[in-house]
Amino acid sequence: KNRRLLKQFDGFVQIARDNDALYQRLHQLTLTLIDASSLGDLLASLDWGLHQYFDVDYVAVRLLGPVRDDSVTNLYVPEDSAAAAWCAAMLARPEPVCGKPDPESAGFLFGKPAPAVASHAMAVLQHAGVQGLFAIGSRDTERFQADMGVMLLVQTSEILAARLAALLNPPD
Repeated sequence: KNRRLLKQFDGFVQIARDNDALYQRLHQLTLTLIDASSLGDLLASLDWGLHQYFDVDYVAVRLLGPVRDDSVTNLYVPEDSAAAAWCAAMLARPEPVCGKPDPESAGFLFGKPAPAVASHAMAVLQHAGVQGLFAIGSRDTERFQADMGVMLLVQTSEILAARLAALLNPPD
């Protein structure tokens, strides 16, 4: 009985170590995003940080609302497009979406690499007038599953949305 309890305790300690390492990587990503001084820099930092700290293959950010004159391509979803209605429906979902993407939504989110995206996780971006979607994709069909925990994804999307709002709506 003692050996079984000791083994169980060792398992809990390992989970705690894994969680600590995960939160250290989220902290590093957060610092990387805070350092971004422009929208283009933020998106490049997000892409780099997710590749570097979380081994993510594909990253997508799509924003609803009026298309702003910006050097970042494929960021804004025109309000009168079919994709805008799909985005609005996704924004109404209470929980992030994880699993195998359908080809149409993968194409909209990830563009040319969409056929290689075997699994994805998507969360909403909502903060101070910013509304949109944040998605990460993987070539691995098992990486993002429908029953996986999404707390870290939600926290990342909240940090990203706050940073986007700060850059898109600077104080006067």
